[in-house]
Amino acid sequence: MLFDESTAGQITMEKTPAYFVEDEVASRVHQMNASIRLLVTFRDPVERAISDYLQVQWVTLCFRLNQVLNSVLNQTSV
Repeated sequence: MLFDESTAGQITMEKTPAYFVEDEVASRVHQMNASIRLLVTFRDPVERAISDYLQVQWVTLCFRLNQVLNSVLNQTSV
């Protein structure tokens, strides 16, 4: 279960914007824990889209760089 390591009385936080993409998420969270309190914050949608795009580009660049470096480092000299 998520947050098994939380102790009684401890405030546990988690952030995942994808939770609110699906309509049934709120009812599923309520079924899991009816006393849960949710705090939802909103961002400018354009700013959020740009941020998401840049993050995907960065991750893609790092992945490709890692592939190139591994390829170079794994080459054997003849």
